[in-house]
Amino acid sequence: MQERDESAFRVYYEDTDAGGVVQHAAYVRFLERARTEKLRRLGWEQRALAIKERLLFAGRLSVEYLCPAFLDDMLRVTAVPVKVGASSCIFSQKILCGDKEAITAEVLVVCVRQNPLRPVKMPAPLASVLKTA
Repeated sequence: MQERDESAFRVYYEDTDAGGVVQHAAYVRFLERARTEKLRRLGWEQRALAIKERLLFAGRLSVEYLCPAFLDDMLRVTAVPVKVGASSCIFSQKILCGDKEAITAEVLVVCVRQNPLRPVKMPAPLASVLKTA
C-alpha cells in the first residue's frame, strides 16, 4: 500500500539502457514526477501555477545512486519537504525498489516568475501547506 508521501511508478523500456537497467537521467524524471504528484495531493497543480500565477520551479539536485532498478520494476518515490523558505523548498527524496533504496536525493526548488526568470516569494498558502506536509 502506498504511503501519503510516496508515488508509485513502473519502469518502462524508455527508462532503461539496452541491458534493461534504469538510466541515470530517468531517476531524475521519477523524482520530478513524485514532487509534482506531492504538490497535486496538497491541492497545487504546477500547470495552474504557471498559467495563473506565471510561476515555475527551478533548482539544484544532489543524488546518490545506491543500487540499480530494472525494466518492469515498481518504484516507490518519496518527496518530503524538509525546509521551506520564502522562495524555496528543500525536498528529501528516495526511490525505493522493493525493500532497497535505489536513490537518495536532496532537491532544492526555487519559485521563479516567468519572463524574466527571477526568484520570487512563494505564494503564502503554498509555503504554509509545504511546512505542514
